[in-house]
Amino acid sequence: MKIKLILLFILISFKLSAMDKSTYYSYGNVFDATFFTLPHSDSDSVRIIIPFRILNDVLEFQETTSSIGQNIYLSKIEVELVCIDDGGVIRNRSQFVDTAYVKTYEETNSKIAYYESFFEIVLPKRNYSCELSLLKKSKVQGKKLRIVDNSNAVINENLFLYREDNEKNLYNLSPYIKLNSALFDNFKVGLLMSTNNPDVDSYFTIEYISQNNEGGLYKYWSEEKLIIDGKAEVLKNKDLYFSKKSSVVYFNVQNGEHSFIKISLPFERIIPGEYKVTVYNDNKDSAISYFNIVWESKPLSLDNIKYAIDLMYYILTDDELKYMKEGNDGQREKKFMDYWKKLDPTQSTPFNESMYQYFSRVDYAFFNFSTLAEKDGAQTDRGKVFILNGPPTLILDQNVKGKPGFIWEYENLKQRYVFSSVASGFFKLIAIEDIE
Repeated sequence: MKIKLILLFILISFKLSAMDKSTYYSYGNVFDATFFTLPHSDSDSVRIIIPFRILNDVLEFQETTSSIGQNIYLSKIEVELVCIDDGGVIRNRSQFVDTAYVKTYEETNSKIAYYESFFEIVLPKRNYSCELSLLKKSKVQGKKLRIVDNSNAVINENLFLYREDNEKNLYNLSPYIKLNSALFDNFKVGLLMSTNNPDVDSYFTIEYISQNNEGGLYKYWSEEKLIIDGKAEVLKNKDLYFSKKSSVVYFNVQNGEHSFIKISLPFERIIPGEYKVTVYNDNKDSAISYFNIVWESKPLSLDNIKYAIDLMYYILTDDELKYMKEGNDGQREKKFMDYWKKLDPTQSTPFNESMYQYFSRVDYAFFNFSTLAEKDGAQTDRGKVFILNGPPTLILDQNVKGKPGFIWEYENLKQRYVFSSVASGFFKLIAIEDIE
């Protein structure tokens, strides 16, 4: 019964998983970019798409008033792209100018929200060293890309990774604006490579290479030797068109003059780490590339198995906690993963929403509810309530019985939690009240 109750509160609140982590940690790079080389109608040229993203926290926002009287925050975006061929000649110098806007002050400081867009350029078929720079922000390091011309190969080694949750043939590219990388989650990942010979059958083999030092928990998520193979889909006479809609970069597939090899990665087996993909056809043409599956938003608390188990105190009995702590790190990891597997709402996939949600809350509580007196915010009364119930619907920062305090209201629980300062830096839960 206890497991069922735990699963229930996690599933109810999973829709709140986009809680604001902005006050304490950035999971990704502040400035990221990737590239895709695509065929062009001019056989001597190549079409290059360069998506990029910039963390909100490094942008300079100014508060203003919209045309309908709402306060919004604007930031002028200026990005320069320079591409130099191997002979040292600048072949492209482009500037991108736009205005980003957000609705709240908290979003301006966010370390998980990005401004995203892309360059699209056409260059002669050569090798290039390209660099993107955020202008008027000297402390933000530019992003360098090495673009090698493989356009004459039957199968182009350049990978195009994207999320397959298509809507009206619009494919979401934004989560994957990292070089040859896709995110670890429960969405199906698609992979495209251009081909000059679409009339022969193509096949693929994907091999899991390493964990990229991501931590010991991953070995419990998949078979020890992960190899995936199959027949690839060939998209004939197509072209890719890129657009931006509501701060999200998309592409769609339309009729055109070129062809692509498409591989759908089985998300029910894919785990974080590095992969090698080999694509070949009946004519013995082949190409080898590498890509990474990155758990960009992995909770920090999962990096320390002892700490992660300690913070399960809120949901375990004393006997369960004692059992979980016994043994060496490997034994504790195995028991830890077995426990959370029981709570996983999608047990056919490696990604465990329940575990992710719980320890994301642990991270948030650790950083946001710590004081000089209570160093670990996850082990405070506010931390406990937040970890178990998620973000409150309403927070009131006000005196409680003549002392500094907070009142948290949860509309879904019909409850009010009252915290009061009992000593300098100590906030204790003094009442739980029912609300209408």
